[in-house]
Amino acid sequence: MVADLDKLVRVPQALEILGISRSSLFRLERSGALAPRVRIGRRSIAYRLSSLVAFMDACAPVVRGDGAKTADAACAGPKRAA
Repeated sequence: MVADLDKLVRVPQALEILGISRSSLFRLERSGALAPRVRIGRRSIAYRLSSLVAFMDACAPVVRGDGAKTADAACAGPKRAA
């Protein structure tokens, strides 16, 4: 199981796993909410599956005592100025 989490996942698979857009993926990485990519070639990048799983675990909604769902603030990415 641990060997599976060390697997490198290319961008299209990472987008599918996380269910987000390409720009959101790079925005989350830039903000530090997602672990940085790994360069696997001159023009190729990938993400560690373990970092994607950790991000999803951190961002899973948590049900509070009053029934409201909350998530880590880092999951939303950076706040934009209005």
